[in-house]
Amino acid sequence: MLSSTLFGLSQFALLAQAANHFVSVGDGGNFFTPNTTIANVGDTVTFEFFPGGNYSVCSSSFMTPCMFSATSIWSGFGFTSTKGQADKTFVVTVNSTLPIYFFNGAPDLCSKGFVGAINPDKEFNTLEAYRKLAIDVKESILPDDYNLPPPYYGLILDNPNKGNSANASPTSAAASSGSSATSTSTSTSTSTSTSKPNAASKQAGAADYMGRVSILVAGFVAGAVWLIAA
Repeated sequence: MLSSTLFGLSQFALLAQAANHFVSVGDGGNFFTPNTTIANVGDTVTFEFFPGGNYSVCSSSFMTPCMFSATSIWSGFGFTSTKGQADKTFVVTVNSTLPIYFFNGAPDLCSKGFVGAINPDKEFNTLEAYRKLAIDVKESILPDDYNLPPPYYGLILDNPNKGNSANASPTSAAASSGSSATSTSTSTSTSTSTSKPNAASKQAGAADYMGRVSILVAGFVAGAVWLIAA
């Protein structure tokens, strides 16, 4: 009984420390901004989609870029917009600090270097090495090719910032050339990034995230109280 209570409280602590990282998809060109995100277990990564194409997010193993696997995150398509951010976002919870390499599943974009990573290896299996492997791939293979519906390992949520435009960032050019634009964060209120959403985007996104966290926290607290009373 006591161990269950302690476990619930430990999960509460993790949730309280979790951060939400923002990644723009196609904001100003065919690249993710930032293309590298450093995240802790329990953090979330919110992909915000911009005009320019029928974009998507799909992960792969390092050695098989542009090809989904049984453990791939997969947003599916449909995040289109004619002005500013699309009305939906794709949110992934980080369950491990192992690298996650991902690409845009729109036709021909993976082979053009439209790739990114969460916690990539810094020595050998770097994002730049993954990008070079992707360039040699002629065609992306997606869950859609096998009639497997999205989402995988993520949530499609309403975007409170739909129609908003992110601030222009000098890292956009670096991302398109394969250089690493890095996002790091230790808490929701102190998130830093080389490519930041505008102030309204960050505040609304944080409010939406904390709303979801508060529901989970309330569940943990209620469970802990019930266990102690029992």
